[in-house]
Amino acid sequence: MSPPKPIRELRELTRSRKTLIQERAQEINRLQKVLEGANLKLAAVATDVMGKSGRDMLEAVVGGEQDAEVLAELARGPPARETASLAPGVRWSHPTAPPFPAGTHAGPHRLP
Repeated sequence: MSPPKPIRELRELTRSRKTLIQERAQEINRLQKVLEGANLKLAAVATDVMGKSGRDMLEAVVGGEQDAEVLAELARGPPARETASLAPGVRWSHPTAPPFPAGTHAGPHRLP
């Protein structure tokens, strides 16, 4: 015997939501892996790489910004964070080029 239709619909909705959340987490993990492969350690600077600060830094990098001090200035959060202590975390190993092709992981993560 199957459950009533409203319960079946709720279960299907719950399964769909769970799948979407898992897929989003996988994409964010892929993004972090690409960034760390390019020696761009945003996770050391921004608590949430896809938070406001992290997205601002990613957009700046995709736009061609290479100065670690400028990227560190984009960090938001408690005033105890000092820009000088953030700068080492936002450096990458290839100073002449962005760490990944422009627009590849930065765009689709505009979730609230």
